[in-house]
Amino acid sequence: MLTLAELRRVVAVLGERVGARIDKVVQPDPSEVVLHLSGGQDLAPDDRTLLLLSANPKNARLSALPRGRKALPHPLAFAQYLKAHLDGGRLREIALEGEDRQVRMRVETRDGRFSILVSILGPRSNLYVLDADDRIVATARALPDTRRDLALGGSWSSPESGAPREGEDRFASADGRELLDAIEAHYAAAEGLSLIH
Repeated sequence: MLTLAELRRVVAVLGERVGARIDKVVQPDPSEVVLHLSGGQDLAPDDRTLLLLSANPKNARLSALPRGRKALPHPLAFAQYLKAHLDGGRLREIALEGEDRQVRMRVETRDGRFSILVSILGPRSNLYVLDADDRIVATARALPDTRRDLALGGSWSSPESGAPREGEDRFASADGRELLDAIEAHYAAAEGLSLIH
């Protein structure tokens, strides 16, 4: 999984995507979603990124895919919620949450304001959708498997384990968007995935 040092740099790179439109949501795996983003601050509307949000217990990450992935044959509840409420929304902020290995993406949609929260906590990693009042409205992985102290419909709170160490930056030689590509290449190899599927 990504270290806090790596995640800080990912958030900095994704800052250019503030203002981007969510054109499409795809769930290729129960613990992953892909956001098809276009535009962003100072970016052309046709400047696109396939942003992978992964809560894989061993390889949780945010990264960029070179090509799209096929959706699961039958959409799961998490993807259905994202498609129903966040498709077509705009990213308004991307930031670390509480100095932990968590990233909050604030999204403004026709249905109101939501947050997508990527929590990278090893076996407890998860993806959450929070409403404008920070209530948990959807999760990629079951809460009993990740955070038993939380409940659907209940308020979100960060884990009480305290801030982790910064850790090393294994991708220090990659800058800008190359960082997102390098992260995906690393983890795709670890998972035995082909970057061309």
